[in-house]
Amino acid sequence: MNTLIITIAEYIGYITIIGGFITLLSTKVRTWIVNGLLKKQKQEKIDETLNELREMLIGLGVKVDDQIEISKHYNKIHQEALLELLRHNLNQLYYIYLGSDEISTYDWEAFVKQYNAYLSLEGNSYMEELYEIMKLKKVTSSKKDMRVGLDFHSRNNDNLK
Repeated sequence: MNTLIITIAEYIGYITIIGGFITLLSTKVRTWIVNGLLKKQKQEKIDETLNELREMLIGLGVKVDDQIEISKHYNKIHQEALLELLRHNLNQLYYIYLGSDEISTYDWEAFVKQYNAYLSLEGNSYMEELYEIMKLKKVTSSKKDMRVGLDFHSRNNDNLK
C-alpha cells in the first residue's frame, strides 16, 4: 500500500509540475500575445495618425499653391502700379526742370533712384530719353532750382483756374 500511495503521490507531483509548467507557459504565451496585440494596435494608431497628417499636408499643399498664385497676381498688379507711379514722378521732374539748365541735388538724386527702380521693374525705354536729357543739366544746390519747380507748379495751377 505504501508503494501505491507513493506512486499516486508521484503522479500527483508530476501533474502539479506539468500544471505549473503549463500555467507558466500560458502566462508567457498570454503576455506575448497581449504584447503583440498592443503593438499592433499602437502601430495601427500610428499609421492612422500618419495618414491623417498626410491628408492634411496634401490639403495644405493645395492651399499654399493657391496662395502662391494669388500672391503672384497681386505682385504683378503692384509692380504695374509702381511702374506707373515712377513714370509719373519721372515725367513730373522732367517737366519741372524742362526750362532750366540746372537741377537741384535733391531732385537729381531722386530722379536717378526712381529711374534705376523703373529700369529694375523692366519699364520701357521712354524714360531713357528723359534720363539722357536730364543728365545734361547742371546739378546745383542753389535755391533757384527749387523755385523753378515752384514756378512750374504755380504756372500750371494758374492755368487750371
